[in-house]
Amino acid sequence: MKIMEEIATESPQIFWETPSDENLSVPITPEEAKFYDEAFAKFGNILRWKEGETLRSWSENLLEQLVPFVGGMQGTLYYTETERKELVYASGYAVDFEQNIKKRYRFGEGLMGQVAENKDILVLHDGMNFISLTSTQRVRLKCVIMLPLVYNTRTTGIMELNFPQRPTDRHLKFLKLISESIASNLNALVKEQELELSFKKLQASEDRLKRLAEVTSEGIVMIDNQYKIVEWNGAFEKIFGYAGKELKGLYFLDLFQTDEDERRNFLQQIRGDIPLEMTGIRANGSTLDLEVQEGHIDSTKQLALNIVSVRDISRRKQAEAKLQRTEERLEAAEEIVELTEIIRTKNKQLTASLNYAKRIQDALLPESEFLKDVLPHSFIYYRPKDVVSGDFYWFTQEDKYILLGALDCTGHGVPGAIMAMAGTVFLKQIVNLQGITSPDEVLTELHFNVSKALKQQETRNRDGMDASLCRLDFENRSITFAGAKNTLVYFVDGVLHEVVGDSFPIGGHWNKAERTRIFKKKHIQLPAEPTTCYLFTDGYEDQFGGKDGRKFMKKNFRKLLSDIQHLDMHEQRQILDRTLNEWMLHERQTDDILVVGFRM
Repeated sequence: MKIMEEIATESPQIFWETPSDENLSVPITPEEAKFYDEAFAKFGNILRWKEGETLRSWSENLLEQLVPFVGGMQGTLYYTETERKELVYASGYAVDFEQNIKKRYRFGEGLMGQVAENKDILVLHDGMNFISLTSTQRVRLKCVIMLPLVYNTRTTGIMELNFPQRPTDRHLKFLKLISESIASNLNALVKEQELELSFKKLQASEDRLKRLAEVTSEGIVMIDNQYKIVEWNGAFEKIFGYAGKELKGLYFLDLFQTDEDERRNFLQQIRGDIPLEMTGIRANGSTLDLEVQEGHIDSTKQLALNIVSVRDISRRKQAEAKLQRTEERLEAAEEIVELTEIIRTKNKQLTASLNYAKRIQDALLPESEFLKDVLPHSFIYYRPKDVVSGDFYWFTQEDKYILLGALDCTGHGVPGAIMAMAGTVFLKQIVNLQGITSPDEVLTELHFNVSKALKQQETRNRDGMDASLCRLDFENRSITFAGAKNTLVYFVDGVLHEVVGDSFPIGGHWNKAERTRIFKKKHIQLPAEPTTCYLFTDGYEDQFGGKDGRKFMKKNFRKLLSDIQHLDMHEQRQILDRTLNEWMLHERQTDDILVVGFRM
């Protein structure tokens, strides 16, 4: 960074020091113990970010308190932008010429980037002289410290501190001890910032689609793959003479006079440039001539929806009888070209938004490499139905425990993904910030957060999630489990054992007589021999396929796990994927699929 101006050419003395240095475990005096107790009490409140606080205001307040406390003169804070793997400037303290500071560093670039990559403290002193550019004078520095902020083995940021005198051992030790707390809170703030951005992007996509539907004079309707009506615009209501609520869930083809062949090949018939002429049935039983055509928004295939446009051509039919057909058809053709161009433009925007949302959701999921570090014998089989997913996995390490969970949110696609991202943030707040590690208490607190966020006591919202959550204790070879409609399956000597969770979900239906929802935990003491365990959502066993087009079913899924539980974890994942592909044949995937396996 450009706070300092180097004025000497002699070779500097550079010392790399790690946060796990031996001096952290050296016995301390009562006076030192009092100093650390008071220091951590003070900065515990400073580090705790408040509602409405931004990343910049939080970091400015931290530097304003921390730099003078450890005897420093200046300081800057950088956070890690995960997608680009770059350090980004957040704020500085006692820095006059902030515009001159380098705003970004790539990992490995310069001393700052090396600290981020090595995760070791860098101390520059004695042989290197610097001039600090302050508001009133030029002051010679004696020491510069670059402190890596590491959380869950990942560098979440870098703090650089400049000192007019070399800091005391006590202050240096305090900086090392508090660095992980700073890293944890910084990580939470950055993720919160990313989540807010993703919500805005997804909301903008929905708003654009709704505006498109309302500006057209044609009837626009969205139907699912079973031809059930999901969404529609005002023109569609007017054409068929229905009140809005009456259309919800109706079978689309019941609004037309059709034979069996037309019903079976309907979607194929309405594709292409030539609309399909059909006879519609209004709510009062009268009929009218209609043109039906598939809309040109390809991304809806990923949402399992089909957009269909419907035009009333009764007047045009009458005009044909009166030899006015040519003029009417030209006007209709112009409308089709104009609408098609509008829809194609909106489709590009919607597709870009969905792909961007996927990148955000992937970034919020825990890094699989970290799971391999703490659970070498494990796999994650994650197969979203659409671009984004309502299923998600989550894990973290707290003290001697590893918490691992598989969760299934209401719906899939965009609605499910919004719930999944909210669930990820809630879990990090509950476990990593509030310090709650017992699975039953985590699920209870998660239920409270979901219900409160969706205002389910005051509204008719019934969204929620099913979950299975384990706390793994390798030291005592035990598992503590809690579940919301989901189970834990494990094998000992090839024998299947199943631990059933509670029968109610997280969030969802709210009974007024229900004051609170308490989840129960179950403790499993494992034997000395290796034990293979599985957490999963219902997507795999509910998938349609086979020669009869039936569900895979719970019984077959348990048998498949029993057949593969003794194999290497990587091989197990390959078999799960191959078996599902062979089962589905020509069937579409019906739900998000998630299976997590591990061996203790």
